[in-house]
Amino acid sequence: GGEFTAGYCWDGKEIMGTTDVKTTVATDATGRRQTRAEISFVDEHLRRHEITAKVLDVCEVDLGKTNCNDGFAEFHMGERTGYGIVELGSQHP
Repeated sequence: GGEFTAGYCWDGKEIMGTTDVKTTVATDATGRRQTRAEISFVDEHLRRHEITAKVLDVCEVDLGKTNCNDGFAEFHMGERTGYGIVELGSQHP
């Protein structure tokens, strides 16, 4: 799961805090390249939101002992589609 426990969202009318944030990132067999993600959270009106992401391509960023891969992804939330980044960090052996 992810490291986030709270955040903010915009529903088109107001900005709200979020709680119960859950993230799952799937990887390929090596565990170093992300392939998809699932994100869910609850807004201040107690509505649960579910987002899925399909990683289209990965740009591996080598930062010495750490790899921070930027996965360019297509996100879906209900009927909406958007694009962004699913990041995945790992340590080199």
